[in-house]
Amino acid sequence: MPSRRAITTGGTMSSKIPCPHLEVSGAAWTPEIHKANVIALIPSLHIPFHSKRLIKLTLAAIAYQRPDLVIQTGPMFARETLATLHCSAPLTPEECNLARRDFLEPLAECHQGPLLINGRRAAISPVSRQGVSMDDLAEHPPVPTITKLSDDLCVADNIEVNSPYAWIPGNHALTVAKEIGTSVVTGQTNRQAEARFTRLSTRNQTVRGVEIGTLADLRRLRRSSISTEDWKNGFAVLLVLSDAIAIERLTCAR
Repeated sequence: MPSRRAITTGGTMSSKIPCPHLEVSGAAWTPEIHKANVIALIPSLHIPFHSKRLIKLTLAAIAYQRPDLVIQTGPMFARETLATLHCSAPLTPEECNLARRDFLEPLAECHQGPLLINGRRAAISPVSRQGVSMDDLAEHPPVPTITKLSDDLCVADNIEVNSPYAWIPGNHALTVAKEIGTSVVTGQTNRQAEARFTRLSTRNQTVRGVEIGTLADLRRLRRSSISTEDWKNGFAVLLVLSDAIAIERLTCAR
């Protein structure tokens, strides 16, 4: 059964530090997802530093659960993370081939339904093994995107948060959730944590910020220019959408 685990951040914010204001007006709100009872979320991959073992575990879970929708959230390529560090990292043909061979083609074998990659619709044909254009992904780099799954839950991608508390596991997603007023799930931070905030009002609304981990090979990443402090391996998060939304974060042992 999906769990309702929560890891609270603890402590209180200093009254001397103003609550950060998050500009999400430029984010592309994709249309609400209809008729999806089970959704699988695949976190960041960081190709070519991805873990083929973790991807296989994730796809095995997808094949077993048979979700109505699959969402890949967080950086697919390591170059997207390096870009935030102002490093030049163009997409190479080798990275394209790795994405097809190790992720997109195996995904097509176990899931023929709708697919969103960083909030953008994609399609994969298991017969031709084509559908998602690497050139298209390269020419249209990820943009701030909020995918609305229900009135109470969104998936956020590529949202920059200017907060002194964003480094605390769960707080990046929670900052976005507090700004837009709904719970938020993201694979952008590569951490596994959940934080909650209750706004004292007539409704006492509680929003959650859920960060779902990464499928990267952390040992290989540590030898690159990317810091992996506080990163944690995990795979597909399954959401059961009904009267209540249950979230299960699945952790992978190293």
